[in-house]
Amino acid sequence: MTTTVYGTSDGDAINLDGDVDTSIDYESNQDDDGNDEGMLLMFSDSTVLQVDWGKDLDQEDGDAADIWTLTVKNVGFLFDRIEPCTDTEANPPSDIVHFKDGIRWVYVATGWVRVLAD
Repeated sequence: MTTTVYGTSDGDAINLDGDVDTSIDYESNQDDDGNDEGMLLMFSDSTVLQVDWGKDLDQEDGDAADIWTLTVKNVGFLFDRIEPCTDTEANPPSDIVHFKDGIRWVYVATGWVRVLAD
């Protein structure tokens, strides 16, 4: 069975439908400067997604649009595609990530430290 990942319309959860079938409560993660970095989803195929609420669509008011942003940080062997969302009226108001059959688990990180090699 394939797996689909997307944010809910009320802005408080990420849904996974398919091999892994669950809803994950959204928790923002702030860096040392107070910037929201969202959360990370790490999948059994080595795909890593960064999930953020709000998308920069260059709106006239300067605010981020009420759309989930799913950013692929690492592409795993079951990653299929991402459907970007740019419509605040879309249902769901979210980028949508698709995986091929075989995802077995997902880990969620709401806080992390970047370690850089010398």
